[in-house]
Amino acid sequence: AFRKLASCFDNIFIPDDLVEVSWGHISMVDAQLKCLRYLTYNYQGVQWKYASFLCGKELPFNSNRVMVDTLIKLNGDSVLNAHRLTDMKFLLRFGLHFISWNGALYQVAPRWRRVPFGLKLYKSINYISASRRFVKFLLTSPRVRALHRYMSTALMPDEEFFATAYMLPEAPQTHLPSNEVQYAKTFFTPEFPLNLKCSGKVVHHICILNIRDLPLLHEYKRGK
Repeated sequence: AFRKLASCFDNIFIPDDLVEVSWGHISMVDAQLKCLRYLTYNYQGVQWKYASFLCGKELPFNSNRVMVDTLIKLNGDSVLNAHRLTDMKFLLRFGLHFISWNGALYQVAPRWRRVPFGLKLYKSINYISASRRFVKFLLTSPRVRALHRYMSTALMPDEEFFATAYMLPEAPQTHLPSNEVQYAKTFFTPEFPLNLKCSGKVVHHICILNIRDLPLLHEYKRGK
């Protein structure tokens, strides 16, 4: 069904060799990298400047014009609000060994491996907009490849992989003001404000909207 839908448009593509993705597994990162690699080396339809990640339940929350205007203001930087990984999170996600089997994640043994190059690990949400130069860095950096190997058996590495790569000294980034980063993070179905009631279903602080939320969407306007 998705391939038939993609065949109707010249700006939608589906990779030929799909990745079997398991939640919380490195396969989430692998699928994202595969799409980024295709965009960079195979898709010649347009000279794109940004790649934005979203989950399957998300829909655009702003118009295309608003998203383009916001990305222009970023001046080539990526939207990725990284912060240091706490010791507790490190022990939970990197002190154990996880494998994927039949679509499920299993803990098989503890593991204690040194972080490559003595890197400091960072965390962010997975809703990012990556600039083209940052994408190229992800696909070509030897230290990023080593980081990927290190995280191959970690729990939920998608929240640490891109953030840690972004914070590498040689990575192309300029650390934008937090207000610009915060606004650009809300292109798609947003983290729902605590003072508003979600009529749909809240999943990981994200409101999965339903029809009763339409009047609220009309009232809840975001400034540029």
